Amino acid sequence: MTNAKNRDDYPEVAEILQSDKLRNHIRLRLYVRKMNNALSDEDVVNHVVLCLVETLQSGKSVSYPIAWAKVVSERYINSQFNKLKSTKTTDADKIEYLANRQLEQNTPLDEQAEILQKIKQLTSGNQKLVIWRFFQHLSWHEIAELLTQEEGKIIRTATARKRGERAIDELRKQYLD
Repeated sequence: MTNAKNRDDYPEVAEILQSDKLRNHIRLRLYVRKMNNALSDEDVVNHVVLCLVETLQSGKSVSYPIAWAKVVSERYINSQFNKLKSTKTTDADKIEYLANRQLEQNTPLDEQAEILQKIKQLTSGNQKLVIWRFFQHLSWHEIAELLTQEEGKIIRTATARKRGERAIDELRKQYLD
């Protein structure tokens, strides 16, 4: 973390290390981001202290160390959250993978029939999205182009994907009921 020399040279460091308000703020941010298992408040405090020491050594002053530390901790938590989020597969990705695998491989006929029955219970727009994606194996870009032609307005790939995720969520709810 930081050595005793840094604590003595910079009273701001001691203030941050002793601040219960800062630790509570960090714990709350970790809880809100659901990162309690991925990151500890001690990790965040260590990062903040290192940033503070670097800042102070560069000759800059920090007037309100606790407020400064809250901002730095929030930025650090957000950056770690984004890194973690970018490496996780979403539920929609998992369902898409499993659906492709099950429908392409040796899926029992009764299970295929059940899947098709659940798809027929979807709204017509969601039915189209699921059929295009899983049965016709179209990309989200191709689906966006089809939706653009149907609706007469430009539908972006991200919009098509989001609609597809909603369709998969609806299918999941029906399948689990």
